[in-house]
Amino acid sequence: MIAQQTGAGVAVSQIDVNLIFELLRLQATLDQVSNLLKQKGLDHSAPSWEEMINRRLKPYLHDKSLSTEDLLLLLREVEEHGSQHVLLYRLSRNETFGSLFDENELERRLVEAPGWPMVGEASFVNLPDKPTIVEVRRDWKEGHPSVIVKIVEKRIHKRRKGTEQDKGDLIVRYSQEVYRAVNVVRISADGLAEVRVFSHKEAASYEGEALGILHRLAPLVSVTKWESLPLNKLRNNLLDPKKRNEMKKHFKLRHTQQRDANGNRLQAAVGILSSDIYEAQGLIGSLDLFGQEKNASHCDRAAVYLQPARSNEREIAVVLHGDTNGQPNEFSIGSRISRQEYEHILQSIIKYNE
Repeated sequence: MIAQQTGAGVAVSQIDVNLIFELLRLQATLDQVSNLLKQKGLDHSAPSWEEMINRRLKPYLHDKSLSTEDLLLLLREVEEHGSQHVLLYRLSRNETFGSLFDENELERRLVEAPGWPMVGEASFVNLPDKPTIVEVRRDWKEGHPSVIVKIVEKRIHKRRKGTEQDKGDLIVRYSQEVYRAVNVVRISADGLAEVRVFSHKEAASYEGEALGILHRLAPLVSVTKWESLPLNKLRNNLLDPKKRNEMKKHFKLRHTQQRDANGNRLQAAVGILSSDIYEAQGLIGSLDLFGQEKNASHCDRAAVYLQPARSNEREIAVVLHGDTNGQPNEFSIGSRISRQEYEHILQSIIKYNE
Protein backbone atom coordinates (compact mmCIF):
# COMPACT_ATOMS: atom_id res chain seq x y z
CA MET A 1 0.00 0.00 0.00
CA ILE A 2 1.17 3.52 -0.74
CA ALA A 3 -0.26 6.46 1.20
CA GLN A 4 0.69 10.07 1.57
CA GLN A 5 1.88 10.53 5.12
CA THR A 6 0.51 13.71 6.70
CA GLY A 7 0.00 12.45 10.22
CA ALA A 8 -2.53 9.65 9.79
CA GLY A 9 -2.00 9.43 6.02
CA VAL A 10 -4.41 9.85 3.12
CA ALA A 11 -5.37 7.90 0.02
CA VAL A 12 -3.25 7.79 -3.12
CA SER A 13 -6.01 9.58 -5.03
CA GLN A 14 -5.52 12.65 -2.84
CA ILE A 15 -1.84 13.11 -3.70
CA ASP A 16 -1.22 16.12 -5.93
CA VAL A 17 -0.32 14.56 -9.28
CA ASN A 18 1.52 17.73 -10.31
CA LEU A 19 3.90 17.12 -7.41
CA ILE A 20 4.56 13.62 -8.74
CA PHE A 21 5.26 15.07 -12.19
CA GLU A 22 7.75 17.52 -10.68
CA LEU A 23 9.54 14.86 -8.62
CA LEU A 24 9.80 12.57 -11.64
CA ARG A 25 11.22 15.47 -13.65
CA LEU A 26 13.85 15.99 -10.95
CA GLN A 27 14.76 12.37 -10.27
CA ALA A 28 13.86 10.24 -13.31
CA THR A 29 14.93 10.22 -16.94
CA LEU A 30 12.60 10.44 -19.90
CA ASP A 31 13.69 6.94 -20.87
CA GLN A 32 12.55 5.55 -17.52
CA VAL A 33 9.09 7.10 -17.88
CA SER A 34 8.95 6.00 -21.52
CA ASN A 35 9.77 2.41 -20.51
CA LEU A 36 6.85 2.42 -18.05
CA LEU A 37 4.45 3.49 -20.79
CA LYS A 38 5.94 0.97 -23.21
CA GLN A 39 5.38 -1.86 -20.71
CA LYS A 40 1.70 -0.89 -20.60
CA GLY A 41 1.41 -0.90 -24.39
CA LEU A 42 0.96 2.87 -24.58
CA ASP A 43 2.50 5.44 -26.92
CA HIS A 44 5.70 6.33 -25.15
CA SER A 45 7.85 8.69 -27.22
CA ALA A 46 8.38 12.29 -26.08
CA PRO A 47 11.28 14.66 -26.89
CA SER A 48 10.94 16.70 -23.67
CA TRP A 49 9.44 16.61 -20.19
CA GLU A 50 6.77 19.10 -21.23
CA GLU A 51 5.70 16.81 -24.06
CA MET A 52 5.85 13.73 -21.86
CA ILE A 53 3.65 15.28 -19.17
CA ASN A 54 1.13 17.09 -21.36
CA ARG A 55 0.82 14.69 -24.32
CA ARG A 56 1.34 11.38 -22.56
CA LEU A 57 0.95 11.26 -18.79
CA LYS A 58 -2.00 13.61 -18.29
CA PRO A 59 -4.19 12.03 -21.02
CA TYR A 60 -3.37 8.50 -19.83
CA LEU A 61 -4.27 9.40 -16.24
CA HIS A 62 -7.50 10.97 -17.48
CA ASP A 63 -8.62 7.88 -19.44
CA LYS A 64 -7.39 5.48 -16.71
CA SER A 65 -4.76 3.85 -18.96
CA LEU A 66 -2.31 4.90 -16.26
CA SER A 67 -2.84 5.33 -12.52
CA THR A 68 -1.35 7.63 -9.93
CA GLU A 69 -0.03 4.55 -8.16
CA ASP A 70 1.82 3.50 -11.35
CA LEU A 71 3.70 6.81 -11.26
CA LEU A 72 4.35 6.53 -7.52
CA LEU A 73 5.81 3.05 -7.95
CA LEU A 74 8.13 4.39 -10.65
CA LEU A 75 9.13 7.31 -8.43
CA ARG A 76 9.85 4.92 -5.53
CA GLU A 77 12.34 3.06 -7.69
CA VAL A 78 14.10 5.91 -9.46
CA GLU A 79 14.57 8.00 -6.32
CA GLU A 80 16.67 5.18 -4.82
CA HIS A 81 19.37 5.20 -7.50
CA GLY A 82 21.70 7.91 -8.75
CA SER A 83 22.60 11.47 -7.69
CA GLN A 84 24.08 9.93 -4.54
CA HIS A 85 27.20 9.50 -2.47
CA VAL A 86 27.41 5.85 -1.45
CA LEU A 87 29.45 4.77 1.57
CA LEU A 88 30.16 1.07 2.03
CA TYR A 89 30.39 -0.74 5.35
CA ARG A 90 30.90 -4.38 6.25
CA LEU A 91 30.05 -6.47 9.27
CA SER A 92 33.00 -6.43 11.65
CA ARG A 93 34.93 -9.63 12.17
CA ASN A 94 33.27 -12.03 14.63
CA GLU A 95 30.00 -10.06 14.46
CA THR A 96 26.71 -11.48 13.18
CA PHE A 97 23.24 -10.24 12.31
CA GLY A 98 21.75 -12.65 14.81
CA SER A 99 18.30 -13.69 13.63
CA LEU A 100 17.61 -10.56 11.52
CA PHE A 101 17.02 -12.54 8.34
CA ASP A 102 14.97 -15.29 9.96
CA GLU A 103 11.28 -15.55 9.12
CA ASN A 104 9.17 -12.97 11.01
CA GLU A 105 12.19 -11.57 12.88
CA LEU A 106 12.21 -8.31 10.92
CA GLU A 107 8.54 -7.74 11.75
CA ARG A 108 9.21 -8.43 15.42
CA ARG A 109 12.01 -5.86 15.58
CA LEU A 110 9.91 -3.24 13.81
CA VAL A 111 7.06 -3.67 16.28
CA GLU A 112 9.53 -2.69 19.00
CA ALA A 113 10.78 0.36 17.04
CA PRO A 114 8.45 3.36 17.63
CA GLY A 115 7.65 5.36 14.53
CA TRP A 116 8.88 2.76 12.07
CA PRO A 117 6.57 1.44 9.32
CA MET A 118 5.90 -2.27 9.09
CA VAL A 119 7.27 -4.39 6.26
CA GLY A 120 5.31 -3.75 3.07
CA GLU A 121 3.97 -0.35 4.14
CA ALA A 122 5.24 2.55 2.01
CA SER A 123 4.33 6.17 2.63
CA PHE A 124 4.73 9.05 0.21
CA VAL A 125 6.24 12.03 2.03
CA ASN A 126 7.27 15.24 0.31
CA LEU A 127 8.93 17.67 2.75
CA PRO A 128 8.67 16.27 6.30
CA ASP A 129 9.51 18.46 9.28
CA LYS A 130 12.07 15.87 10.38
CA PRO A 131 13.73 12.92 8.58
CA THR A 132 11.11 10.21 8.22
CA ILE A 133 11.48 6.48 7.63
CA VAL A 134 8.91 5.86 4.91
CA GLU A 135 9.59 2.26 3.96
CA VAL A 136 11.18 -0.98 5.15
CA ARG A 137 11.15 -3.93 2.77
CA ARG A 138 12.86 -7.20 2.03
CA ASP A 139 15.04 -7.48 -1.06
CA TRP A 140 17.67 -9.71 -2.68
CA LYS A 141 21.26 -8.91 -3.66
CA GLU A 142 23.14 -11.48 -5.71
CA GLY A 143 21.28 -14.36 -4.08
CA HIS A 144 21.51 -12.99 -0.55
CA PRO A 145 18.48 -11.73 1.39
CA SER A 146 18.63 -8.06 2.32
CA VAL A 147 16.65 -5.32 4.02
CA ILE A 148 16.12 -1.87 2.50
CA VAL A 149 15.27 1.18 4.60
CA LYS A 150 14.28 4.47 2.95
CA ILE A 151 14.44 7.84 4.71
CA VAL A 152 13.01 11.10 3.34
CA GLU A 153 14.16 14.49 4.60
CA LYS A 154 13.68 18.16 3.85
CA ARG A 155 16.82 20.13 3.02
CA ILE A 156 17.36 23.85 2.66
CA HIS A 157 20.00 25.16 0.26
CA LYS A 158 21.08 28.75 0.89
CA ARG A 159 22.25 30.74 -2.12
CA ARG A 160 23.98 34.07 -1.56
CA LYS A 161 22.14 36.90 -3.33
CA GLY A 162 24.30 39.87 -2.42
CA THR A 163 25.22 42.38 0.26
CA GLU A 164 24.07 45.83 1.26
CA GLN A 165 25.02 48.51 3.76
CA ASP A 166 22.60 49.59 6.49
CA LYS A 167 23.77 52.29 8.93
CA GLY A 168 27.30 50.94 8.99
CA ASP A 169 26.25 47.28 9.09
CA LEU A 170 26.98 44.92 6.22
CA ILE A 171 23.94 42.74 5.54
CA VAL A 172 24.35 39.54 3.53
CA ARG A 173 21.17 38.25 1.89
CA TYR A 174 20.47 34.64 0.93
CA SER A 175 17.71 32.96 -0.98
CA GLN A 176 16.51 29.62 0.38
CA GLU A 177 15.75 26.64 -1.84
CA VAL A 178 13.82 23.84 -0.15
CA TYR A 179 14.17 20.40 -1.70
CA ARG A 180 13.39 16.76 -0.99
CA ALA A 181 16.18 14.26 -0.35
CA VAL A 182 15.85 10.47 -0.25
CA ASN A 183 18.48 8.41 1.60
CA VAL A 184 18.58 4.63 1.29
CA VAL A 185 20.30 1.86 3.23
CA ARG A 186 20.53 -1.74 2.10
CA ILE A 187 21.77 -4.31 4.61
CA SER A 188 22.62 -7.66 3.03
CA ALA A 189 23.09 -11.04 4.63
CA ASP A 190 26.53 -11.28 2.99
CA GLY A 191 27.68 -8.61 5.49
CA LEU A 192 27.56 -5.51 3.28
CA ALA A 193 25.75 -2.26 4.03
CA GLU A 194 25.32 0.46 1.41
CA VAL A 195 24.43 3.88 2.76
CA ARG A 196 23.21 5.96 -0.19
CA VAL A 197 23.06 9.64 0.75
CA PHE A 198 21.29 11.96 -1.68
CA SER A 199 23.86 14.46 -2.96
CA HIS A 200 23.86 17.87 -1.33
CA LYS A 201 23.64 21.01 -3.44
CA GLU A 202 26.69 22.40 -1.68
CA ALA A 203 30.00 20.92 -0.53
CA ALA A 204 29.45 18.46 2.28
CA SER A 205 31.16 15.71 4.23
CA TYR A 206 29.10 12.55 3.92
CA GLU A 207 30.74 10.35 6.56
CA GLY A 208 28.98 11.93 9.53
CA GLU A 209 25.66 11.77 7.73
CA ALA A 210 26.14 8.10 6.83
CA LEU A 211 27.09 7.18 10.40
CA GLY A 212 24.08 9.11 11.69
CA ILE A 213 21.84 7.05 9.45
CA LEU A 214 23.43 3.81 10.68
CA HIS A 215 22.87 4.95 14.28
CA ARG A 216 19.21 5.45 13.45
CA LEU A 217 19.03 1.87 12.18
CA ALA A 218 20.11 0.50 15.57
CA PRO A 219 16.76 -1.33 16.07
CA LEU A 220 17.85 -3.57 13.20
CA VAL A 221 21.66 -3.65 13.53
CA SER A 222 23.81 -1.96 16.17
CA VAL A 223 26.16 0.61 14.67
CA THR A 224 29.05 -1.01 16.58
CA LYS A 225 28.80 -4.01 14.29
CA TRP A 226 29.90 -1.99 11.23
CA GLU A 227 33.33 -1.07 9.94
CA SER A 228 34.31 0.91 6.86
CA LEU A 229 34.91 -1.03 3.64
CA PRO A 230 37.71 0.98 1.97
CA LEU A 231 38.03 1.04 -1.81
CA ASN A 232 41.80 1.51 -1.76
CA LYS A 233 42.47 -1.67 -3.74
CA LEU A 234 40.15 -0.65 -6.54
CA ARG A 235 41.71 2.81 -6.85
CA ASN A 236 45.23 1.34 -6.87
CA ASN A 237 44.28 -1.49 -9.24
CA LEU A 238 43.30 1.10 -11.86
CA LEU A 239 46.98 1.99 -12.39
CA ASP A 240 48.69 -1.24 -11.37
CA PRO A 241 50.76 -2.25 -14.46
CA LYS A 242 50.04 -5.92 -13.71
CA LYS A 243 46.27 -5.39 -13.67
CA ARG A 244 45.93 -2.53 -16.14
CA ASN A 245 44.91 -4.61 -19.16
CA GLU A 246 42.02 -6.14 -17.23
CA MET A 247 40.94 -2.80 -15.74
CA LYS A 248 40.91 -1.17 -19.20
CA LYS A 249 38.19 -3.61 -20.26
CA HIS A 250 35.81 -2.27 -17.62
CA PHE A 251 36.82 1.31 -16.84
CA LYS A 252 37.76 4.45 -18.71
CA LEU A 253 40.07 6.43 -16.44
CA ARG A 254 39.28 10.15 -16.69
CA HIS A 255 41.08 11.68 -13.72
CA THR A 256 43.38 10.44 -10.99
CA GLN A 257 45.27 11.88 -8.06
CA GLN A 258 48.33 10.04 -6.77
CA ARG A 259 49.95 10.76 -3.40
CA ASP A 260 53.18 9.42 -1.92
CA ALA A 261 54.26 8.93 1.69
CA ASN A 262 55.66 12.48 1.84
CA GLY A 263 52.35 14.01 0.78
CA ASN A 264 53.55 14.86 -2.73
CA ARG A 265 50.72 14.71 -5.25
CA LEU A 266 50.47 14.15 -8.96
CA GLN A 267 47.19 14.71 -10.77
CA ALA A 268 46.36 13.61 -14.30
CA ALA A 269 43.22 14.26 -16.32
CA VAL A 270 42.14 13.98 -19.95
CA GLY A 271 40.60 17.01 -21.62
CA ILE A 272 38.26 15.38 -24.12
CA LEU A 273 35.16 13.53 -22.93
CA SER A 274 35.72 10.58 -25.22
CA SER A 275 39.40 10.14 -24.28
CA ASP A 276 40.98 7.96 -21.63
CA ILE A 277 44.15 8.20 -19.53
CA TYR A 278 44.91 4.61 -20.49
CA GLU A 279 45.30 5.76 -24.11
CA ALA A 280 47.41 8.84 -23.27
CA GLN A 281 50.96 7.50 -23.20
CA GLY A 282 52.48 10.67 -21.78
CA LEU A 283 50.12 10.67 -18.81
CA ILE A 284 50.51 6.97 -18.14
CA GLY A 285 54.30 7.29 -18.34
CA SER A 286 54.35 10.13 -15.81
CA LEU A 287 52.07 8.25 -13.42
CA ASP A 288 54.23 5.13 -13.67
CA LEU A 289 57.40 7.11 -12.95
CA PHE A 290 55.78 8.74 -9.92
CA GLY A 291 54.74 5.31 -8.67
CA GLN A 292 58.29 4.01 -8.95
CA GLU A 293 59.74 6.59 -6.55
CA LYS A 294 61.10 5.20 -3.27
CA ASN A 295 58.14 6.70 -1.40
CA ALA A 296 55.65 4.58 -3.33
CA SER A 297 52.45 6.39 -4.26
CA HIS A 298 48.83 5.36 -3.96
CA CYS A 299 45.70 6.53 -5.74
CA ASP A 300 43.83 9.00 -3.54
CA ARG A 301 41.00 9.79 -5.96
CA ALA A 302 39.82 8.61 -9.35
CA ALA A 303 37.05 9.52 -11.78
CA VAL A 304 36.05 6.79 -14.20
CA TYR A 305 33.47 5.84 -16.76
CA LEU A 306 32.24 2.33 -16.04
CA GLN A 307 31.73 0.31 -19.20
CA PRO A 308 28.15 -0.97 -19.60
CA ALA A 309 27.18 -4.55 -18.87
CA ARG A 310 25.46 -4.78 -22.28
CA SER A 311 26.29 -3.25 -25.65
CA ASN A 312 23.03 -1.28 -25.87
CA GLU A 313 23.57 0.46 -22.52
CA ARG A 314 25.55 3.59 -21.65
CA GLU A 315 28.76 4.37 -19.84
CA ILE A 316 28.24 5.78 -16.34
CA ALA A 317 30.47 8.31 -14.61
CA VAL A 318 31.58 7.31 -11.11
CA VAL A 319 33.94 9.12 -8.71
CA LEU A 320 36.00 7.07 -6.24
CA HIS A 321 36.77 9.34 -3.31
CA GLY A 322 39.70 9.20 -0.91
CA ASP A 323 41.10 10.73 2.26
CA THR A 324 41.62 14.23 0.85
CA ASN A 325 38.17 14.80 -0.64
CA GLY A 326 35.91 12.26 1.00
CA GLN A 327 36.22 8.87 2.62
CA PRO A 328 38.11 5.74 1.48
CA ASN A 329 34.81 3.80 1.43
CA GLU A 330 32.94 6.43 -0.63
CA PHE A 331 31.93 6.64 -4.27
CA SER A 332 29.49 8.97 -5.96
CA ILE A 333 27.18 8.84 -8.97
CA GLY A 334 26.18 12.20 -10.39
CA SER A 335 23.61 11.09 -12.96
CA ARG A 336 20.13 9.60 -12.70
CA ILE A 337 20.32 5.87 -13.25
CA SER A 338 18.17 2.75 -13.14
CA ARG A 339 18.34 0.04 -10.52
CA GLN A 340 19.97 -2.26 -13.09
CA GLU A 341 22.70 0.31 -13.72
CA TYR A 342 23.24 0.83 -9.99
CA GLU A 343 23.63 -2.91 -9.39
CA HIS A 344 26.19 -3.09 -12.21
CA ILE A 345 28.19 -0.26 -10.62
CA LEU A 346 28.12 -1.85 -7.17
CA GLN A 347 29.04 -5.32 -8.44
CA SER A 348 31.96 -3.93 -10.45
CA ILE A 349 33.28 -1.88 -7.54
CA ILE A 350 33.17 -4.84 -5.15
CA LYS A 351 34.68 -7.25 -7.71
CA TYR A 352 37.63 -5.06 -8.67
CA ASN A 353 38.34 -4.00 -5.09
CA GLU A 354 39.71 -7.46 -4.36
